[in-house]
Amino acid sequence: MPPYQAEHTARSFLELSNLLCFLLELVLESNNFNSNVVALIFSI
Repeated sequence: MPPYQAEHTARSFLELSNLLCFLLELVLESNNFNSNVVALIFSI
């Protein structure tokens, strides 16, 4: 894998991780989500 492609992959993974953390915070802060939704997110 070329270095630039590896760097791009790492950056994409980091952005995805940040997005997942953001979504998790929204779920934890919202009273509209039940435990099934949280379990579904963790199962992905």
